[in-house]
Amino acid sequence: MRKTIIYILAIVLNIGVYVLFSIIDVFVDFLVFGEGASSGKYSFWISLCFLLLQLLILLFMYKKKVLVKDITLLILNVLIVVCLFLYFVVYLSST
Repeated sequence: MRKTIIYILAIVLNIGVYVLFSIIDVFVDFLVFGEGASSGKYSFWISLCFLLLQLLILLFMYKKKVLVKDITLLILNVLIVVCLFLYFVVYLSST
């Protein structure tokens, strides 16, 4: 029961951090390119940098055994982050 709660907590926090980084991504995009002048090509690279930052945070948390204590949870969280990135950045930007 305790392991299930830790899995759910880690997944919810992971999705929350992705949303937070997406909001920060929009502000960085606005500050770099100015009002209404953002380019889709550069916006992709900024989002990719925040994705890599989140993956590095997950690996650091796994290495230090902070919240991500086993490899199954690490793989699950990495898959969630990559799928969110593919859906929100790659798929929705192409439509």
